[in-house]
This record gives sequence, C-alpha cells and structure tokens, in this order.
Amino acid sequence: MTIAILGGAGNMGCWLTRHFAGQNRSLVISDPQTPELGKLPQSCDIRVTSDNKTAVNNAELVVVSVPMNKTAGVIREVIPHMKRKSTLCEISSLKMNLVDALEELTNHDIRPLSIHPMFGPGAQSLRKKILLIPIIDSENEQEVVESLFPNTAIITVEADRHDQIMALTLSLPYFMNMVLASVLAKEDVQVLKQIGGTTFEIQTVLTGSIMAQSTDLHYHLHRLNKYAMDILTSLSSRIESLLEPLIQWDQAGFQESYESIKAALERSMDSARAYHDMYHILDFMEQHKAPEGKR
Repeated sequence: MTIAILGGAGNMGCWLTRHFAGQNRSLVISDPQTPELGKLPQSCDIRVTSDNKTAVNNAELVVVSVPMNKTAGVIREVIPHMKRKSTLCEISSLKMNLVDALEELTNHDIRPLSIHPMFGPGAQSLRKKILLIPIIDSENEQEVVESLFPNTAIITVEADRHDQIMALTLSLPYFMNMVLASVLAKEDVQVLKQIGGTTFEIQTVLTGSIMAQSTDLHYHLHRLNKYAMDILTSLSSRIESLLEPLIQWDQAGFQESYESIKAALERSMDSARAYHDMYHILDFMEQHKAPEGKR
C-alpha cells in the first residue's frame, strides 16, 4: 500500500511517517518543510515532495495531518487528484467543520475516514487510543483503522458529540492552563518549584507541556469549536460566583459551594483515587527524570 502523508513535517506527520515506515509501507511525504524523521528502517521506501497534488496521485491512502483550520481546504484541494477507490483519512482535533468536505469525497468514489488520535507524538509506551468519527460505513471504517493502527483502543463517537467532549477535555484545560501560565509568567517558576509542593510540581509539568503547543493550535482549538466558546465565555461568571464567599469572608457559603461541586463530581470521578494516582505519576516522573540539558 502506498500512503501519502500531507503535512508530513509536522509533529504528528513525523509520528505517522515513523509508524507506517515500521509497517514497511511505501510512503510519500508532502510538506513545504523538510521532515525530521530520525532513524527509520533501512528498507523504507519514502519519497518527499512539497506538492500535495503530486503526493496523492498514486496513493491508496491519503492522510491529512495539517493544522485544523486548513484541513477542509487541503481535502478539497486533493480530491480531483486522488485515485478512485482510494481512502482519505484526516486526523483533525475538531470534526463538525469537516463533515461536508468528507461527505464530498463519496461523489468522487473516494472513501472518507475521520479519526482523532488521543495522544501526542511524544507518546511511546502509553496505551494509545483513537477516536473514530463515522462518516459513511462505521463498521468498515473501524476495520480500516484497526488494520492501520493495531493494538490501539478505538472508540466510536459522532462528530457533534466529539466536539462537545473536546471542548471540555481539550479546550477548557488548555485555556485554564494558559490563565495559570499568565500568572506564573510574572514569577521565577524555578524558585516556586524549589519551594512548592507536589501539587505545584505536577501542575507545572502539565502547564508547561500545554504552553509548548503552537499559538495556532490554541487559537483554533477554541475559536473553531462553538461548544468551547460557550464554555469559555461562561468562565468569568463561574469564577465570580466562586469568589464571592471568599470576598465576603463567608466560610459557610464557600463550603456549601465546594461540597456541592465535589459531590456532583464524585458521581463520575473517584477523587481519593485521583489523589493516589497523582503520587504514582510523581514517583514515575522522579524515576525517569532526564538530566538537565538532555531533555
């Protein structure tokens, strides 16, 4: 099988290249930038081009791994140049804005495949999970994903529900960590880490990893998801409501709010287990900490 990876020089594009190279696939990488692929099997058949149209000409599978605001445009760009009966797979973090473009593929006898890998390119030993958004034939689409990504958990979710969940599990944590980073940016974080406790240590790892992502990713993750914007624009009123008993020295009012939130949360989350898990993560971090300068 020949696989074309559009956006192959990006972080996920390089991960996909290494993944498929390990399966001895024939690969065509398209990107204006030269991909840094690292060590690959010697038997790899890889060609590199800067032209998407050339890349897809003879590919049985085309994987679109470009910024989410450009995905629909790239799909429509390459449709006329793809082989009939081939498959186009996109991996964007948002889906509702892509449904129309994906459904257009069937008019050209091209099979659409919409997935969202729920891991970053740095994931190695983690159990990987991929979300499958059904477009035409969910059963067949799952079989294709299983063949491309063996030993990976596959969860099927509709496009609209996917974006609702991403608003809560991606956009909200990203935005809240950006708020925290805006406060920490005025301090010497290394001094704070020396004196701060375990909660702060694990929080700085999370905040730092999120702030390592590109501005474009942050902006479009929020702006292109209508559910995210609804949640983020409601944050100020939620914060004001939680602050009010503190401003008024109202301990009973604060306790009432806190216990109400905690009780509601614990209907679907074991907070005591989460506390213990945090220390397991910290122990793992300490055991695998890279020396300064080698990270």
